[in-house]
Amino acid sequence: MANSRFLSFYETELGPLKRQGQQYVVLCPFHSDNTPSLSIDPHKGLFHCFGCDQGGDSFAFYRLRHPGSSFSEAKEALARYGIRPLRERDSISEPVQKEEKPDIPECQLESYARCLTDTHIQYLKEVRGLTAEIIHKYRIGWHKERNRFTLPVMQTGNCVNVRLYDPASKKFKMLPISSGRGVQLYPEDQLENEAVVLCEGEWDALCAISNGIPAITSTGGVQTWKSEWSGKFTRKTVNICFDCQDVSRKAAVKRATELLPFVEKVRVIDLGLEDKEDVADYFVKYGKTRDDLLKLIEKTPAFKAPSIQVVTAEGTSSKMLGATDQAELDRLLEKAIPDRGFLRDYVDIFSEITDTAEAFLFWGAMVTLSTILGKNIWIPWEARKLYPNIWCIFLAPSGFRKGTALDIPTLLLRKVDKSLLLPQVASEEGLTKVLGSHRGQDTGFVRWQEFSKILRSWTKKQSWQASQEFWIDLWDNKPLKKTLAKEDFDIPTTSISFLSACTPTTFSRFFTSEDLEGGFFGRVYLVTCLEKKKYFPIPPSIQDATLNDLVKRLHDIKKNCTKQQFSYEGVERKFSSWAANVQEKHERSFLDSFYARIETHAMKLSMLYQAALTQKVEIREESFDYAVRALEFLIASATPLVSDEIGITEDERLIKRVYAFIQNRQTVNRRDVMRKFHLTSFDTNRIEETLVDRGMIDISEDERDTSKRGRRKRVYSVTKSN
Repeated sequence: MANSRFLSFYETELGPLKRQGQQYVVLCPFHSDNTPSLSIDPHKGLFHCFGCDQGGDSFAFYRLRHPGSSFSEAKEALARYGIRPLRERDSISEPVQKEEKPDIPECQLESYARCLTDTHIQYLKEVRGLTAEIIHKYRIGWHKERNRFTLPVMQTGNCVNVRLYDPASKKFKMLPISSGRGVQLYPEDQLENEAVVLCEGEWDALCAISNGIPAITSTGGVQTWKSEWSGKFTRKTVNICFDCQDVSRKAAVKRATELLPFVEKVRVIDLGLEDKEDVADYFVKYGKTRDDLLKLIEKTPAFKAPSIQVVTAEGTSSKMLGATDQAELDRLLEKAIPDRGFLRDYVDIFSEITDTAEAFLFWGAMVTLSTILGKNIWIPWEARKLYPNIWCIFLAPSGFRKGTALDIPTLLLRKVDKSLLLPQVASEEGLTKVLGSHRGQDTGFVRWQEFSKILRSWTKKQSWQASQEFWIDLWDNKPLKKTLAKEDFDIPTTSISFLSACTPTTFSRFFTSEDLEGGFFGRVYLVTCLEKKKYFPIPPSIQDATLNDLVKRLHDIKKNCTKQQFSYEGVERKFSSWAANVQEKHERSFLDSFYARIETHAMKLSMLYQAALTQKVEIREESFDYAVRALEFLIASATPLVSDEIGITEDERLIKRVYAFIQNRQTVNRRDVMRKFHLTSFDTNRIEETLVDRGMIDISEDERDTSKRGRRKRVYSVTKSN
């Protein structure tokens, strides 16, 4: 029942109210209003204006209507109507559930529709590809105060949200009419169809419907999908047609994976358009028809969950992409570490006396070995010699002892041959002088303690893009000629190994999904640790006696592997079968650049294993099998970073970081978020709305503290379900 106390209060303040369904509407007093846009919930006393976006409870209304009034004054005024503050009502009544925004009244939708001009309709038809019937059916209108198109979102006959679209906006083109309204499937009536196209945005869905194709979308974008939505598509056929860009392709695979257990069939459709083009472009720009899209859908095979396939001695292993956790990484790593020899002893010794992750220890051992071997061993490869140099970057949050994992190879190499330790230079110019001068050398180890500093210097000097070819040629063991300051440098074929460390967040900040296609990601090993398994408050120092046995092993390996060409004749048939199988089964992903060189990686690692195990010049099956298992680990290790960090837009990455900041503290002031991430009020509002709509945070007011203007601080807290 309506609460007469709330109605009495609002009628006193505003005059007669007009009933509209379960709500009451009236002209808004907070902006110039010609049609009733202020909606009042008579049951809870909430108000909201769909014109100026003011809203809140009856106490907030009183203080807006009477500027300068305090909460105590509002409390005293509303007490005359028998209205108490919510926290007092809680103590004498049943707990109040999380308050929902009132439905948007019918008169407001009619007002939007009346504001739609012929120019607007022309845009919707010619640019968005909508028919007059669809414009009318889905009640598209115009919000004149905000200069945006309006798309009402209906649920069971009620309007629960209005999406606002500004075609001229460079950022946040589509917004909800107010925060806290959640995300919905749009348009809901399309769920009645047995086969439906899942589009990336509202306009794409409406364009497809205009062309006779049942379609639906999420109002939260491709990154948002409620778990309960998948059940709404039970036994249906879903054809996913997201935009033609890497971020959307990744999202399409993720969405298809989530839908797979529920649907009759799901397909991921490649529209074959230019970068960032979409369903609307398919129909409007290229003039395609309903039949064209249906034929394309029919030609597309049913989706199967993507997996990482690597052929080992035991056969083909398959793992769901993105399903990596620390337990899985540990299992894969253990399979890659031999049961004897230098690599096993290195890991066993240092895992006992340090709390460094075993993955970092193992790949530190591999880099140490590759540096010692340098140009002493090789395999004929195309028109050059393939040396066993490798590049590794350790990725984990602060406190994971990444530095210790870098220190140990440095200590060992200094004892074996300190000339192998090259200066910690990161510029093309600096390394050219080191390698090309008469005092330079063609083998060695470069340690970058903090890769974040290297990334910042590359970015600041804009040298990353310009120097990529140099770094690629260096890894590929190609001779180089450089001229710097009128001085010529001849760089011979090199075998340089790199080792560095970084936090995943910092690393991903400097790279985009486009960078994943480049040569750097095809050559570097991203070694990730997701969980720290043990912790030493004061880790013991590493004594010389601990190092001596390993130093002797390295001397022996170097002595027995001097200027030797390795042969892979014994594994050539198995290698060829493995490589063909991997390329055949590999599905497009953010690791394409790595897969393109997977044969080269397999040979480099096979040489290292062979030298560590037997020091014989012929690669045996055992060494090759270990190399393939190591590759399986590297692929799984890189997946969390490139799929969850780098393969998303800058906006989405910022949203994730803000949420992580809130989640870390459970409760945080809005002002602290703005300061932490240097956000404007506009950007903070957009992020806030996104997180609330996704059900990730709740918003409240800190009544214990107010700003100079008398406004309470807004507080963010993680929702209980998260």
